[in-house]
Amino acid sequence: MPTLSDEALDRLPFVAFRVDEIERVSFANHAAGQLAGRTPATLVGLSLADAWAPLAHASIGEALARARATKQRQEVRVEDTRHDLGVWIDPDEDGHCLVYAVVRAPHRETDALSALRASMVRERRSFEAILSGSPDFAYIWSLDYKFLYANASLLRLYGVTAEQCIGRGFRDVGYPEWHARMHEQEIDEVARTGQPVRGKIPFYGQGGGGIYDYVFVPVLGPDGRVEAVGGVTRDVTELERSTEALKEADRRKDVFLATLAHELRNPIAPLVTGLRLVRESPGTESAAQALATMERQVTHMVHLLDDLLDLSRVSRGAIELRRAQHDLREVLQRSMELSAPLVTQHAHELVLRLPDGELAVVGDDTRLTQIFSNLVNNAAKYTPPGGTITVEAHVAEGNVRVAVSDTGRGIAEEDLPRLFELFTRLEPAAQQSGLGIGLFLVRRLVDMHGGTITAASGGRGRGSTFTVSLPLAVREPKLDVAPAMPSPTRSRRILVVDDNVDAAFLLSLLLKHKGHEVHATYGASEALDLARTFKPEVIFLDIGMPELDGYEACRRIRQMDDLKHAYVVALTGWGAESDREKTREAGFDAHLVKPCQPERIDALLADLPERPATHGS
Repeated sequence: MPTLSDEALDRLPFVAFRVDEIERVSFANHAAGQLAGRTPATLVGLSLADAWAPLAHASIGEALARARATKQRQEVRVEDTRHDLGVWIDPDEDGHCLVYAVVRAPHRETDALSALRASMVRERRSFEAILSGSPDFAYIWSLDYKFLYANASLLRLYGVTAEQCIGRGFRDVGYPEWHARMHEQEIDEVARTGQPVRGKIPFYGQGGGGIYDYVFVPVLGPDGRVEAVGGVTRDVTELERSTEALKEADRRKDVFLATLAHELRNPIAPLVTGLRLVRESPGTESAAQALATMERQVTHMVHLLDDLLDLSRVSRGAIELRRAQHDLREVLQRSMELSAPLVTQHAHELVLRLPDGELAVVGDDTRLTQIFSNLVNNAAKYTPPGGTITVEAHVAEGNVRVAVSDTGRGIAEEDLPRLFELFTRLEPAAQQSGLGIGLFLVRRLVDMHGGTITAASGGRGRGSTFTVSLPLAVREPKLDVAPAMPSPTRSRRILVVDDNVDAAFLLSLLLKHKGHEVHATYGASEALDLARTFKPEVIFLDIGMPELDGYEACRRIRQMDDLKHAYVVALTGWGAESDREKTREAGFDAHLVKPCQPERIDALLADLPERPATHGS
């Protein structure tokens, strides 16, 4: 018989001693200590007879000697007026023996044994309480595939009671044939190898179902052999769904990056060609046409970048609406004007139907215009040339509803639920343009205005309709205010600072063309040296520069007596609200995001506040 470990002996429900060749106790298990009325550790070193009086019988000593001599198990029954014990002794190779004793009659020691058994029952109930409260499934099977134990969670899944489950096989509690056969083979494998088996499988019972991860482990008997198979199963349905969602998001990200590269290459190609044409044929009609084309392509790239910036702001919750009351009729008319070039390019007819009277809504004028312009642009892109786009508004139940309909490709019914998801592209990349973020942004902006947006289509080739619903507001009376007259732009002393040499050079060239006195430099340290002598009125300052960034450069400028009244403008690619807050804290007067339209710069220079004059050297 193989030698059991001390830990295994301690779990036995009967007395167990390990004794050396001179019959001294080297180990006593928990049951021995309880029956002896002492802790097991205090029994170590005693003779077997002193450790527990019932083992003082002469026949025990004789059996120990025979066991060591023959290397065979010895069994002894000790029976007198006080004891009735069953004892067996197992020798090992080094002359030590294991002595096991079971009380057979209800003498004094039987009371202690009963207490031991009661303790074990309490222990079993504790484990049962823990397993019954667990959402995981716990179970034990016999090697002939019968349930020996099933916890409450597993019984609920099967929809059976313990009486209907224990002693029965897989098929009896509802497993399909293939599933039962698979688990029976796994039980055989655990029994044969003594090693755990893992798996993952879908399962559905009367109490529910999903995707389950399980492990079957061997249950060893006193002889070290597998006598049963236990296991635990966990519901991983949500984890699997999350994993699939992450994979899908990763796939969409890859598609998005590939699409972005494609969308940026498209306008770059005519820009490169147009530059060559202007260089080789300056002043010709072809050059003028090339410049017009280049301007359209640059505008397209700016729109792409604006969409990306909006996506970043929306994802971070950084968009702040400048809420005011507006007439939605005016918003829709501006949206149509913005979309007119694309509609004309595709030879569509654009129909605008508005009810009489004002349609007062509260929101951000720019973002409302963006919502409806994006919807019309979307309709124009996905409608074959010569189609019709209809924008129609009406009032219902305290809301104004705007429907943007087209006669385009339509949307399959199965695609409607994911239409507003990020990076969704329903057509192959070669058949459509855009980044797959437009409708996502539209939905988020509509949500921010307290509205809703829905999509409907009769299917492929039957067109589509997007309906935006916004809450009506009580129209506030307009105040008659005389329009502000634009201030004439006078010549300014301007310093341009940007480590992008081409950007700095071209901006300074444009400002010189408009009559300003301009110096350009390509680093913050050089700019500070130049500013001391040039004493600019206006400084266009990039943020992300090596060695000394724009924030620190602005702080140092504000410390110079001759420059503390200069108007410092951050001209940067960083445009989030947090970036604007950082420039304000650093002392900037304004924040412009690249690429900035020349008209925006002209307006800024025309409207500069009056400040004390900065005198040249």
